[in-house]
Amino acid sequence: MSFPTLILIPVTQQITAWGNEGEGKDLASLLYFRCPQCSFVATSRKQLRAHLSAHTGNRPHSCPYCDYRAACNKDLQKHIRTHTGEKPYQCELCPYRASDISNYRAHVKVKHKQRMQPAVVPTADRHW
Repeated sequence: MSFPTLILIPVTQQITAWGNEGEGKDLASLLYFRCPQCSFVATSRKQLRAHLSAHTGNRPHSCPYCDYRAACNKDLQKHIRTHTGEKPYQCELCPYRASDISNYRAHVKVKHKQRMQPAVVPTADRHW
């Protein structure tokens, strides 16, 4: 396996893979890491390492409830919510709760016709 490639992306380019639809990141002062095997671009070495598991099949994080295995702990924690029923994202406008931030954002956009605020804090006291 080769080392991650550190690249600078010009500000004129927009990367929307990690934002909401149509929203680009401000790339002025950020460094990105490109996958040597595909077009994926990561914001950290850790994120790139997790992505590389898609190519290598390395999934060290295992679910205590089933046979699911994840490349990174964040994905495992998200999966575990399917077993526990935990829904830490509470809509501020109605009783809706979601286990995943993307479902919460979609709910607000569709049901309340509002754009998301820059930060959404889960109801549980967590430090991401």
